[in-house]
Amino acid sequence: MGKNEVAMEPAFAQSAMKANKDLGFEDYVTLFFEPKSDNSRLAAQKSLKRISNRIDYSKVPESPEVLKRYFAPIPSIVEDVENFRAAYSTLKTPVLIMSGDHDISFSFKNWYPIIGKAPTTQFIVLPDAGHGPQDQYPELASSYINTFLKY
Repeated sequence: MGKNEVAMEPAFAQSAMKANKDLGFEDYVTLFFEPKSDNSRLAAQKSLKRISNRIDYSKVPESPEVLKRYFAPIPSIVEDVENFRAAYSTLKTPVLIMSGDHDISFSFKNWYPIIGKAPTTQFIVLPDAGHGPQDQYPELASSYINTFLKY
């Protein structure tokens, strides 16, 4: 919520707005991984294999009209009328934020103004990763999450 210093890169919306049947491997890499990294691309292949064995594609939005609804509220989110961003400073609930160092949807740099004022927030940035660091580093991400949940 609120205005971000680093905007969403156009490549994210271009890939995200495609119907599932038109979504290819390169789109998947663009959306959730670091396309310039061989390690990230290899992780994308492994992730796709894991996910494709379990995903129910009937629940994945297909039409451009439905997909547009995911992006429709963005202008109202920027306004942050209800002051969600400021609420982090008084939040009592522990928060774990995990981001890739090249998330083209929501740059990790956009968290800096928030985490400095959020006493219950822990922030992890995983290297060579995009919007889906948990897909690229499933064991490491689950380890961080499990450790966080213990405390």
